[in-house]
Amino acid sequence: MTRSEQPEGNGGSTLVGIREYFSLWLHRLEDLLVERDRRYEARFTAIESNTDERFRYADKAAAKAAEAQTHHNDLTNNYQRRLDDQARDMASRHDVDILVNVLREKIESVEKELGRLREAGSIDIGGKAAATDFRAVLFGVGMMLLGSAGVVSSIIIAIVNHR
Repeated sequence: MTRSEQPEGNGGSTLVGIREYFSLWLHRLEDLLVERDRRYEARFTAIESNTDERFRYADKAAAKAAEAQTHHNDLTNNYQRRLDDQARDMASRHDVDILVNVLREKIESVEKELGRLREAGSIDIGGKAAATDFRAVLFGVGMMLLGSAGVVSSIIIAIVNHR
């Protein structure tokens, strides 16, 4: 039996029913695919806008960090310049050691001179003339020490300024 020979009852409606079923199924599948594409597009748009926004925030954060680093570098450089200026104005340890040694030698020479004067009897603690002589010697020694300190400090200042 061919199609045209089939009775009109159940047989004909079954073919049309299957065709309509598959036609509806394909239409629904097409609607489902369109809806799925719309949802994927919405997700992609949301992700893209989120990503753009995060990149903007990252750029702002990077610019702010660069500005903070520049400020920190400026402060550090300023502090380093002040330390360099301070170090340049100060005498070095070597220069101070030289000054201390020269003063120590002068004090030792004064002590030797006082010892020599005591041994020679020029200094008599009990007598008035001896006290006056002793004061004169002390005054002379003090002036000699001040003069030596002035010369040594002038030498150190000249060395420091020469650098």
